Amino acid sequence: LTNIIFHISVMMIRVTQNMAISKHKTPIYSLIRSKISNSFDYIWNIVIHPQTSAVFAATYGGIFRSTDGGTTWRSVLGRGQPPFSTSTDVAIASDGSVYATLSRNGGNFPEYGIHRSTDGGNQWSNITPAALVADPYRMVVGIAPSDPNTVYLLVQANGKGETAQDHQFFRYNAGTN
Repeated sequence: LTNIIFHISVMMIRVTQNMAISKHKTPIYSLIRSKISNSFDYIWNIVIHPQTSAVFAATYGGIFRSTDGGTTWRSVLGRGQPPFSTSTDVAIASDGSVYATLSRNGGNFPEYGIHRSTDGGNQWSNITPAALVADPYRMVVGIAPSDPNTVYLLVQANGKGETAQDHQFFRYNAGTN
């Protein structure tokens, strides 16, 4: 039985595996001196790839990936210059497909929507639904645990989010697309 322990701070991240931690032992965290850019001012989500153990972080500005346990990071999706996507999200299906969202939130740039990678984040396909609002404020993605092909996208269309009309909800079937 393996427990995966996540320790996250603004400037460090580390995944540590410990074998069968008992109730009487204190979990062990390792602090990693990471080379992280200013894009880690806000971290919305962190996920681990089930086959490669790559770490993906949804940050202010885009999606970053570490292939060495958090020591170094590389931007794999998003803009490298302002205006940045202020709200991002990332999720990984059990088959290893990576899904990521980039909000537009008033920025006039084309790199927004939902994207899919089937090669661990090296190449991305834009799978944004045609009915998505033109300037999404925030988007979050979720994958059905029972079916890696079923992906849900919840969109807050504006900064208010007060009514049902301020939101959109989509289902994507990767098996038929």
